[in-house]
Amino acid sequence: MLEEYQDAISVCEKIIDIYTHGNLPEDIHDGYNKKIIRAAYTDKARALYGLKEYNKSLKIIDSVVDEGIDCTDELTEVAVIEALLLKYEIFKETDANIPDKLTVLNKISFRFQLSDNPKILEQVIPVVKDMMLIFIALKDIKNLHIVRRILENISIRSKSEEVQIYLSYIDKFEESFKE
Repeated sequence: MLEEYQDAISVCEKIIDIYTHGNLPEDIHDGYNKKIIRAAYTDKARALYGLKEYNKSLKIIDSVVDEGIDCTDELTEVAVIEALLLKYEIFKETDANIPDKLTVLNKISFRFQLSDNPKILEQVIPVVKDMMLIFIALKDIKNLHIVRRILENISIRSKSEEVQIYLSYIDKFEESFKE
């Protein structure tokens, strides 16, 4: 398995080098190059995660996110959300503190809750669920209201039954808190 991760890193570095310094045909648009490079960096971060080189992976993730967070093309959206989800996984693996985890969860939910891409929304729903569970454990009603609004926004675009279930959990929690 170790060799597979190292091979993946090598392939990603070659892709990055080709699209950064290669003599590609002129009909390949510069914006497309950047999209491919972001995706390759995300894959490299994933391979580094597999090797448990978390700090190197986090540096790459932060770079991908900083550069691509405002891009709306599908390839970049997928690369950025995958990078952020990987960062959250690293934080769970390394027992990062709750504020660090919430920072990543907030970035994912606020950036991608309005996406029209069903694959992206499928990935956002579990993130919002994790936020909901953290705020319930902290008995943080104020932030739970924010989670409710995020879920309501997602419910407009998603056919997922999970969203309605999570909204009902929030209702039950709020009712029990009032009593």
